[in-house]
Amino acid sequence: MNRETPKLLVVAGTTMTSELARYALKVAVRLDLEIIVLFIVDKQLKKEDIHEYQQARAKFEKMIEKEMAEFSALAWRSAVKVTTVVDEDDRELAISKIKQQEPEIRIVLSATSRKQLNEDFGNGHPRLTVIRRE
Repeated sequence: MNRETPKLLVVAGTTMTSELARYALKVAVRLDLEIIVLFIVDKQLKKEDIHEYQQARAKFEKMIEKEMAEFSALAWRSAVKVTTVVDEDDRELAISKIKQQEPEIRIVLSATSRKQLNEDFGNGHPRLTVIRRE
């Protein structure tokens, strides 16, 4: 990724919903941003025994590969560069680490539950946070 280009951090959690993907691309195209997609490994996976963890992790990785292949194809058609990050830390720590590594992040877009979306916004858009640099 280009160190000069502003970026959009998309916090997908454990899955990238189609609503989040579409909205992320709209924001990135309109504001000329590159996208970093952050997936967080489900904490429940870590609590399982090692064999179950390995199976669940493999399933999770296949799901991410499929979702990111579809999203990358959409982004490519829109001329948007995409990078994927998978982290095992909790959500806030993972976001903090990426923001430190990528100071060009200007906007954070995160998935919330459908119920929370309807309560907060009523319009169905994911939560968008603008980061102002001083």
